[in-house]
Amino acid sequence: MTAPFQEKTAGAAAVSEKFRWIVSLDSFSVQAPDGHHILNSVSLQIVPGRFTALLGSSGAGKTTLLRAILHLLPTGAGWKTDGFLDRFPGLRVGWVAQNPGLQLFRNFVHEELGFSRVENAAAFLEPLELASLAGRRCAELSQGEKTMVVLARSLHQNPHLLVLDEVMVNLSAARRDWFRRLLADFVGCGGAVLAVEHSPELLDSADAVVRLADGKLSAVSKSAAEQFLRPDMAAGTDRAPRVPADPALELRGLADPGIASTKDRPLNLQIHAGEILGISGPNGCGKTTLLNFLAGFQPPRAGNILWRGRIWKTFDARRGIVSFVTQEPLNQFFTDTPEKELGFSIHPENADAAAELLDEFHLTARRNRPIHSLSYGEQQRLALAAALTGRPQLLLLDEPTYGMDRNNLRLFARVLRKERERGCAVVLASHEQDLLKHWADGVVSL
Repeated sequence: MTAPFQEKTAGAAAVSEKFRWIVSLDSFSVQAPDGHHILNSVSLQIVPGRFTALLGSSGAGKTTLLRAILHLLPTGAGWKTDGFLDRFPGLRVGWVAQNPGLQLFRNFVHEELGFSRVENAAAFLEPLELASLAGRRCAELSQGEKTMVVLARSLHQNPHLLVLDEVMVNLSAARRDWFRRLLADFVGCGGAVLAVEHSPELLDSADAVVRLADGKLSAVSKSAAEQFLRPDMAAGTDRAPRVPADPALELRGLADPGIASTKDRPLNLQIHAGEILGISGPNGCGKTTLLNFLAGFQPPRAGNILWRGRIWKTFDARRGIVSFVTQEPLNQFFTDTPEKELGFSIHPENADAAAELLDEFHLTARRNRPIHSLSYGEQQRLALAAALTGRPQLLLLDEPTYGMDRNNLRLFARVLRKERERGCAVVLASHEQDLLKHWADGVVSL
């Protein structure tokens, strides 16, 4: 892969000769509008031609640190900073956020990249192996494709520094290899990378690893980092064999243009109560589209979806049966704090259940925080907790481990085990092969 940013090498070299760093933090602190101290006297230098990996538990303040470097902490909104944060004059920064859909503002990909003609955008995207996306509508892209478009737009701006907030989780296995090669080319040309990740797959590419904990930043070895990041997904998967029964959910001849593989082989599936079905496949293959069909958000072009032997035709028919945790949890909330959100979904006579869920999902300390101020991982856990309040019979999960650290992955595994034992059928779309290998009773590749 030949990346379209190699002309930057000389400029990056000039930056490197004049400055040892392009971003420098010295005794830098951040206080949130609610008075909570997120960063306490942290020091860090971002150097040209180096890849720095930033680790930390969910809610530790990693995204806040990135936003500070990007000058995206508005002091007028109550954020307070202290210490020193210096950036090289004229520094160009490319940024890929946790939710790339919020960074797309045009109708079509070629317009997003600044091109008036699709063929010109395709020519730019060709070296990045993304030419097929040039004429697509942004709203129709998968989460992984949105991530790749935002990354391509960042590269089109010829940046000195790439700031990446948990990009890997949105990418398929093949695209993760592509992503590592792209970053290696960028760093080899003199670019700098600062990447937040909960996945250990990027550690081999990193030149330095730092960990944020209790508001403090410290350097860690790669071996310690891998131990911190890699969970034991196999723990707790042993269970008694399932007793055969009639299927709870059944797909008969399901086919739709949004799931390309069904053109030649329509989906015919059976899922029993207490089973977990994994959905895998490359970016844009239709995993989320399939979940939308199951949730009743839209009908497939052909085929039927049956629940307990009856054809599901409407969204209303699924009420009280289905819960869906999407890739964009902010779109699922109705109130402004975790405590209110869970209370909204729970009958007043069972008010204690809200407090129990907050504790189970490690959100008690955040119960009165504004939901929009929570980390993505905390929002994901809150969405999952809210989805379980109705004790669904069918649970749909779209990349549910996004933003989860090692401890919260263990929590997620416990939740899966409990729901399976309760008899809930689960359909889980994920790029995390370890998760599917150890937890899914079967995997469908689209």
